[in-house]
Amino acid sequence: MNGDVTINLGGREAVLKCTLGAAMKVDEQLGGFVEAMRALTTFRLAAFICIVAAGLDKPQQDVREAVFREGMTNLIGPLTTYLELLGNGGRKPEQVKEAAKTGEG
Repeated sequence: MNGDVTINLGGREAVLKCTLGAAMKVDEQLGGFVEAMRALTTFRLAAFICIVAAGLDKPQQDVREAVFREGMTNLIGPLTTYLELLGNGGRKPEQVKEAAKTGEG
């Protein structure tokens, strides 16, 4: 589905969903999307946990251990992609531009 990002977590695939609720949690808990991206690139574990929990619509305490065990280096790529999509309503930036041209976005 558009906006979904699959990650490996605890030996299983987990799908992060782009929802308004997830966007609001990331925005509120990490101080906005620029700060969220900065927190990822500076490897702040709490940010990784927050983003995964928001995408899975689970409490942070339910994903903390799995995120830690998976490792930040394994998660930074997909979480960066997820933040980009989340900040664009679940669409890739080029899809947002195209939708604006056609009046659909």
